[in-house]
Amino acid sequence: MGALGLKATITVEHPRQVGAENNHSLAEIAVDAPSSLGYTFLEAGWIVQGDHPASLFANHWLRGNSSCNFVAYHQRCGFVPSGGGLLPGAMLVPGTKLTVEWRQLRRKWWLFVDDKPSGYYPDSLWHGRSPAPRRVDLWRG
Repeated sequence: MGALGLKATITVEHPRQVGAENNHSLAEIAVDAPSSLGYTFLEAGWIVQGDHPASLFANHWLRGNSSCNFVAYHQRCGFVPSGGGLLPGAMLVPGTKLTVEWRQLRRKWWLFVDDKPSGYYPDSLWHGRSPAPRRVDLWRG
């Protein structure tokens, strides 16, 4: 049986119009849960917050509640580093390509960045009802 997941390659950008600290711009891939779980999903990609440089981020949501607020995306909030790959919070170079992948393996949602494992969110964060790739999103804004 193969792993469930999704993968995308995105270009890292650094929009100049972000401005205030609580403003942000990002590009991400997301795995959404069944609609019965409400606003429940995983997301990862690049983010620019305020005047800070572009960086890698990962986040999970459960019924509309984020594990991190936008200011704290770099604190990893439930993410377990493992595997030696690039970690959330790492600075990224605008103009470069970034391959981001979510893969569900052994009751964990693993984040791979440029084909190297970075770490995971355990399924237990969703109280046994983790997101499943019934709908996937690629978003930029």
